[in-house]
Amino acid sequence: SEDGMTYTFNLRDDVKFHSGKAMTAADVKYTFERWMDPDTASPTKEYIVNIASVEAPDDYTFVIHMAKPDNNILLRCASTCAGILNQESVEAGGESYGTSVVDGTGPFRFKEYIQDDRTILERFEEYTWGPEIFENQGPAYLEQLVYRFIPEAGTRAMEYQAGNIDIMANATIFASELETISVLDFYGIENFSPIYPVFLQFHLDNGPDEIIRKACNMAVDREELIQTVVGGFATPMYGAMPPDYWEWMEGREYYPHNDIDAANAYLEENGYILADDGYRYKDGQQATFTVIHCSSNEDKKICEILQAQMKKIGVNVVVDSSRVSQFWSFINTNEYECLVMSAQLFTPEDMLGRYLDSANLPFPNRQGFSNERVDELLSIALQTTDPVERQACYDEIQEIALETALWLPIYNRNGFLVYNNNLKGLRAHSTLVEGIPKALDLYKEVTE
Repeated sequence: SEDGMTYTFNLRDDVKFHSGKAMTAADVKYTFERWMDPDTASPTKEYIVNIASVEAPDDYTFVIHMAKPDNNILLRCASTCAGILNQESVEAGGESYGTSVVDGTGPFRFKEYIQDDRTILERFEEYTWGPEIFENQGPAYLEQLVYRFIPEAGTRAMEYQAGNIDIMANATIFASELETISVLDFYGIENFSPIYPVFLQFHLDNGPDEIIRKACNMAVDREELIQTVVGGFATPMYGAMPPDYWEWMEGREYYPHNDIDAANAYLEENGYILADDGYRYKDGQQATFTVIHCSSNEDKKICEILQAQMKKIGVNVVVDSSRVSQFWSFINTNEYECLVMSAQLFTPEDMLGRYLDSANLPFPNRQGFSNERVDELLSIALQTTDPVERQACYDEIQEIALETALWLPIYNRNGFLVYNNNLKGLRAHSTLVEGIPKALDLYKEVTE
């Protein structure tokens, strides 16, 4: 509707679940109501917080009624967490749904999951409703997809060299390994540009004070991090948004860059005095904070390099790797001081709203940040139809975030897929971190 309060979807009448049941508007309604239900405890509940209700007036019409306009609602409906569910399968699967029981509508259906080893998908022969962005609308050419979980980088490279892996996403291979495998005659690489910033999140109550946070922003050497951690496959990030994000959300450059002298002078001016042990102290308290990370080797390496960089300004960064196994549950306790976070951005709210809106306390706003002006600006930006007004809102929010030194932005990761070049029809999809969309056009060229 013109006022942005009603969205009506006319559904295809030829879509089936993998179980064979026809997909109707009742399934879409069930999916959204389950997503909206507080008892579901969806980690993406803020995506659809502005939906008031949904209805299915007939089998192939689905209607969303908004509580207030939301400029991002269509993008949310296109996100992976909005995949349509078959109520019968979900209820029958119970706690096993999502691991040993899955019932979707995609070109490949679930066959088997072997914990810590692989997931196997097989072609869904009845799939014929592929998007027009693919030459092939279905069924898929490939009979089977096998997703292997190989955490050790050297093993992955060896498996690729042996021809046992057809695709490796950038999230699963270090750029430094490319020199070794790029000489192979079957080597291929596909580049793409996801919006995937990597940054440090400081907890405002538990972590270092604003003086230390700002000094760290001044001292960080992003180029060293980019070259050492991801082999140059990233763009430095200086503000609350990646600098190559859409022009109207361009990140602000707020602090000096890689300026050890400026950081040391700033700490000195604000009472942090360098002691004989090489660290700074103020009122008897050491300038220090502990940073945690998930199981990603990339994130761990970032912590280790930052530890060495911050030593140059007398700040003691303690790297705590003991939280790896329960990282995602632990951070929601809000008991951390600092963490390395990666975020996939579809909309500005994925960064600015997700982590700054006081309505998202205690998580995903895990930093304890609350600001009435930011809440007001987020509300205006989400509802206004004026792009100039929207830009002004995001600009001011970014200024507030940077002035407070909520984050230490590091880089926006560039994307690439390494593949065996006998695989044809591969085209990376930049809205996905891994770059791999529905594999409808993929096929393998067999040579004698």
